Amino acid sequence: MKIAIASGKGGTGKTLVATNLAAALAPAAYVDCDVEGANGHLFLRPRILEVRQAETPVPTANAKCTGCGRCAKACRFGAMAALKTGPLVFGELCHSCGACIAACPEDALEWTGHALGTVRHGAWRGPSGAALPFADGALATGEVRASALIREVKQAAGGDPPVTVLDCPPGAGCAAVEAVRGSDICLLVTEPTPFGLSDLDKAADLVGRLGVPHAVIVNRCDLGGTDAAAYCRARGLPIIAEIPYDADLARVYARGGLAYAESEHYRGLFDSLGAAVIGGRLDLRTPPSETPSAPPLAAGAEPDASRCTERPRPENLVQVAVISGKGGTGKTSLAASLAALADGVAVADCDVEAANLHLLLAPQNETRRSFSGRYVAEVDASLCRGCGVCAEACRFDAISMTPRATIAPLRCEGCGLCADVCPLAGTDEMPVSLRPRLDGWAHEGRTAWGSLARGDLLPGGEASGKLVTLVRSLAEERAGADVAPVLLVDASPGMGCPVNAALTGADLAVAVTEPTRSGLHDLERVLDLAAWFKVRTACVINKADISPEVASEIREACHRRGVEVIGEVPFDRSIPEDLARGRIPALGEGPGARALADVCRTIHDRAAALVAERPESRQATERSRR
Repeated sequence: MKIAIASGKGGTGKTLVATNLAAALAPAAYVDCDVEGANGHLFLRPRILEVRQAETPVPTANAKCTGCGRCAKACRFGAMAALKTGPLVFGELCHSCGACIAACPEDALEWTGHALGTVRHGAWRGPSGAALPFADGALATGEVRASALIREVKQAAGGDPPVTVLDCPPGAGCAAVEAVRGSDICLLVTEPTPFGLSDLDKAADLVGRLGVPHAVIVNRCDLGGTDAAAYCRARGLPIIAEIPYDADLARVYARGGLAYAESEHYRGLFDSLGAAVIGGRLDLRTPPSETPSAPPLAAGAEPDASRCTERPRPENLVQVAVISGKGGTGKTSLAASLAALADGVAVADCDVEAANLHLLLAPQNETRRSFSGRYVAEVDASLCRGCGVCAEACRFDAISMTPRATIAPLRCEGCGLCADVCPLAGTDEMPVSLRPRLDGWAHEGRTAWGSLARGDLLPGGEASGKLVTLVRSLAEERAGADVAPVLLVDASPGMGCPVNAALTGADLAVAVTEPTRSGLHDLERVLDLAAWFKVRTACVINKADISPEVASEIREACHRRGVEVIGEVPFDRSIPEDLARGRIPALGEGPGARALADVCRTIHDRAAALVAERPESRQATERSRR
């Protein structure tokens, strides 16, 4: 049995549930598919037996290449550029589809390995002391193909354990699709806040489209302010467990402890949940199996085949990106507070898989622009002859012969190889067509504090980094129109495709973390990414007093890197309670709100100093002096 633990947003308690449920279900294998922020090892403490580099095949030209450029024309992902000396391949964008190889008239392209990251295999000790399979992965800095690495991780545990717990990445994009697909059950972890429930909708939609039976676990169930039970009832989502907002549990988690081993109460809770899973007694929402239903199409919008880093940025606009290595650290709380306490900023919510700023900033009169990141193949069954050439060529198992070719939309990556190899290509009887797939929307509106642009990636959507780039472009245009000197970017957590796009062109990154073992681990990774982009970075420690020991380690880690800790916010229950009621935290009362407001003022001062460094700003200052 494969049990996926997923969430629409980060920080809801997904890894807390996954690790403790694995302990309750032992002998169970644990596979951490959250390759941008794998944290399960911090709690299960496995013995690592093997570390290997994971690679994906990318094309390389050999001596037969004539520089004709047909390969670059065939690539629908912008992963190749045609040069007279041969193709230039952008390995991080290559989907390994083979369309370029099929298009080459000289047989001049060969597969070579491109490093994605690392995969680890080992064993963790269950409650009985037995060694149980463990696997996880780490996406390399600057890489964006998380789903390709997740496929490797899912194969790494080996053996045939009776139960496998899959700790999935948050969100509802292509990485979550790859992690959840093939599971027998998916447990969706959420929290009773507008953020948690909004993103639960996306995750449930995705899991339903994959045909996986699912149910909900509500963490921090007693926060109040948002009725999670009524919300789930209205959507037909059964709640199978509730976990209270427990400061003692938070402290156990902060130091890397396993609640199952340290608390009789939580051992009983997870034992009961595990027994219900194994005994088939869970109340599950059971959708039909994954079906080849027609995906939404983007009318009038061609897929964006550009590279996220190739667009110029306004020189006189200071861009501040709020980032975090893991979800739930308080990134969006800080971003919303920065917007509410600002004087003339534009805001871009670039967490396109779980955009939440609009729930707090309440934009009005929003406009909406469709976004397509890829094509999707369609087959006219009346024309298809059922030869199977396309199914044999497809590297994504997206085509089945029933007996005519049938496309599975959630598996199709839009490479177009099926159309290229079809024997009827170029004739009036050609059965395969490529249509622009609707992958999401870009919105732009006005709030009480200024403009807000945001992205909304549809469940299973592709090219989230390109949607981030579109959202930033809209925000930059609005900043120019409003003469706003600063653009505030709320990035997604992690270090994958959307974060890369959010950091491109940033002048200052503010990394939000919390003093937990997972918070420290993922902070190190996101600081690596910011350094890779050569962006000056500062750090904010949220819930700083929940684990003074780990908070001290965070300060030391930042000091070693030359990263300044510019503020600390104490653990204050009123902040999540404000969020549960849809209130901006820094506008509330209590020590947490006051500390958060102080942090915001410090960041605004840093941004103002960067604005003053701009040539145009200095010229304006000189004119005012005259």
